Amino acid sequence: MDSTLDQLLKAFNQVVTPSLVFRRVMENRLSEAGLSLAYSVGDSLQQSYEQHQEGSFAFDVDDLLSGCSGSAVMGHEELVARLRGSISDDEINSVVAPFLEQASETLPGIIDTQASELITSLKASAGDVVESEAAERSVFLGHIDACWGEVLDHLEWFLVLCRDAGENSGLVEWSSHSPGVRSQVEVMQRLHARSCLISAEVIWLLRGGFPDGAMARWRSAHEGSVVALLIKEHGAGLAERYLQHEVIESYKAANQLAERRRDGEQEILTRSEMSALSERRAALLDRFGRSYGEQYGWASELLGNSRPTFAGLERAAGLDGLRPEYRLASHHVHANPKSVLFKLGLTDSHQHLALAGPSAVGFADPAFGISHALFLTTVALLNVNVTIDSVITVKVLEGAHRAVEHIITAALDAEIAGGEPLPDAP
Repeated sequence: MDSTLDQLLKAFNQVVTPSLVFRRVMENRLSEAGLSLAYSVGDSLQQSYEQHQEGSFAFDVDDLLSGCSGSAVMGHEELVARLRGSISDDEINSVVAPFLEQASETLPGIIDTQASELITSLKASAGDVVESEAAERSVFLGHIDACWGEVLDHLEWFLVLCRDAGENSGLVEWSSHSPGVRSQVEVMQRLHARSCLISAEVIWLLRGGFPDGAMARWRSAHEGSVVALLIKEHGAGLAERYLQHEVIESYKAANQLAERRRDGEQEILTRSEMSALSERRAALLDRFGRSYGEQYGWASELLGNSRPTFAGLERAAGLDGLRPEYRLASHHVHANPKSVLFKLGLTDSHQHLALAGPSAVGFADPAFGISHALFLTTVALLNVNVTIDSVITVKVLEGAHRAVEHIITAALDAEIAGGEPLPDAP
């Protein structure tokens, strides 16, 4: 089926034919000479042009002039030379321009009509399209389950164990009797809950066949595990700095929103609210130093760096060995060239393809990553207050984590040994 543009071009070419352009040029030249060509003679001239073979077109100038009315304003020889002269681009444009102007006026209406008819047709077929997509996806998800179902089931089992461990840690009751650690417990519990949430997201993304998306979510879980290890190690003081840094982030966000606000738009924060936020920020900078206003400024004193970075946090937490994996995960977050040229969901021999849907390969990295991040964050939470129960729970989680990693390794080995081509994804 031709596109709307193709149809318009065909219609235009049917109307603005070479023979019509030639006729109009001759009429214009005669008009400049003070003559008017009879309509029937113009038709005859146009038909003759259409019937001539390739090459130059010869016509009898005297016959043409005999079909004109009016008084010529130039001599006969000059007029004949004018009529026989080569046709310039300007002359062609002067003929074509009115047709283009008319088309530009009618084109928006044609486009609107075509678009309206197309969307009506697409809406009518939406049910069938969705049903067909669901059927194809069901078959593909069955393939994923056959290859990675055991891994995903074990990940879900491990998630439940970690979530239950956090819920039953007893830290809330313990911190109620130890006010100095409340901020630390609050941060650790929130980080642990976030890790559980992200783990659930990763599992669902993998079940759906989206390993690159799952790896991107692991990136967030890894960042959380880094923070959790640091706050567990350095206690309530660092936890308070971390919590209070939300004021710094809110102040920056409020300023960015204010800068892009258009005239007449309602303010996100009133002047009094913005003033109060500014005062809170100033008080924190007075208390913790100017570097506290930087990104990751809550860790500036810990790192001894006025402009701390996440790479510095990783080193301090002993997790800088995961920097290559972190960079790999970042590709699916940012729009750098690597993000479009490399996909976990494609085998090495298929990297030339542009992945636009689910895949059944590349699950190992996000599966290993999320189990590790969740394990670290959960253990860090349990070690805030070490008890017999927490020690036993950590031992249980260590065994469960090893079992999960063993299952992932077995599935990866099977994937590598299989060497099968990628199945068709929906």
